[in-house]
Amino acid sequence: MKKNSTGVLPFLWACLALALATSAHAGSSAPDPKCDKAGDDDAKAICNAKSTGDTDFCKDTKSKDNFHFCMGVTSGNSYDCEKVNSFDRKRTCLEGAKAKQRKAMY
Repeated sequence: MKKNSTGVLPFLWACLALALATSAHAGSSAPDPKCDKAGDDDAKAICNAKSTGDTDFCKDTKSKDNFHFCMGVTSGNSYDCEKVNSFDRKRTCLEGAKAKQRKAMY
């Protein structure tokens, strides 16, 4: 008996088109103009990431600590905050990640 697979191919093409559209949109957030006054390049990257919610801006940071801080507060993932070396900065990151998680719940 031959199976009818005529619906599978269009479904797969639709999935591929959706995946390509999603990946093309990723990282396409425009920088926030207010972040130009944030200070150095790392501060600008963190400001842009937090204000737009786009973690791609975190890649523009120079130091690993700032990268992990940026990823933690932008994504709400405390795992990134645990990688921050400075105790005070780690605490601030964890508080920011917790606030982001709570905001997402409500």
